[in-house]
Amino acid sequence: MKKIGTTSDGPPRPDHNYQRALALLEKKKEKLPSDFPTWTRVLVEQGRKGKIKDQNLAHALRIAERPAQRLILEAFLFSGEKNSEIAKVLTLSEEVVTIFSELFFDVEHAFPSKLERIDYIDALSVAATKEKDEILRARYQTEYELKQAAFTIGPIYLKRQFCPGALDGEDVDQMLQIATEDMFVRGLAHRLNPIQSEAAKNAQSWYTLLAKSAATLQALRKDHAPTAVDALLMELVTGPDEEDKRLEAPEGVTVDDLREGTEEENKEE
Repeated sequence: MKKIGTTSDGPPRPDHNYQRALALLEKKKEKLPSDFPTWTRVLVEQGRKGKIKDQNLAHALRIAERPAQRLILEAFLFSGEKNSEIAKVLTLSEEVVTIFSELFFDVEHAFPSKLERIDYIDALSVAATKEKDEILRARYQTEYELKQAAFTIGPIYLKRQFCPGALDGEDVDQMLQIATEDMFVRGLAHRLNPIQSEAAKNAQSWYTLLAKSAATLQALRKDHAPTAVDALLMELVTGPDEEDKRLEAPEGVTVDDLREGTEEENKEE
């Protein structure tokens, strides 16, 4: 699968180090530039001898040749997740993740700002639309969707999608934070519509759930008795329909409060 680079006056393409290495593999007498990163240098040196002896380097090269693996690893790197966490979630050695990121998906240099990442996502979308080869088009579409999710939602989406069970309490707390921000933005959307419109009325309902979510976050960070998982599950169960005045208490909300309210609703049903 061919790579999509940026324009000539923009940042380097993500695999720029690998491309530099390829250009020098056959030129055995040419000295390597002093600015070659560590693993780019190792690739050229071992490649010139005809065999990649370093197992971590060999593993990174194998991942690069397998689209199903490469696209997932690139998405995690694109999300901004730390190499150590990516290695843990994907059960790789951290060295493999580091090598791959240097050679094939150098996020730091290819995307120095979020604008470059947005531009890259857009380029993938355009490529998927224009590509005539059915297999390549499907891969471009998959890459576009993965990179877009990685950028807009983050590593939480990738963990849930590809590594069930990888989420921990900290991730779920962050998930609740993301949901709160999302509800806030949805609530603001009513300002873009006439106040009596159906869209405005629907958007207003998000404010109720937003208040609950904010109170839950406050309780979690003030008193660690309820777990993030419990709080999130109960938040989803209670929903935006019934306003719970207890959430306005200075001490915040507890999981027991939420459970009690849910049990009462179940009895009524």
